[in-house]
Amino acid sequence: MSNQVLIDAIVRAERAMSRLEQTVSTVKGSRGREEKLRATVRDVVAELDSIFASGGR
Repeated sequence: MSNQVLIDAIVRAERAMSRLEQTVSTVKGSRGREEKLRATVRDVVAELDSIFASGGR
């Protein structure tokens, strides 16, 4: 795996984590926040799985 491919994978993972953090701060105190958070976590984990499965490509 080239350095650029690895860097791109890390950037994608960081963006996914950033979306998760934004969702947590957005849903604080709102009704149904747990389900929204679970959905976001599922999306982030799926994206990270995809990154790892593709070797960062």
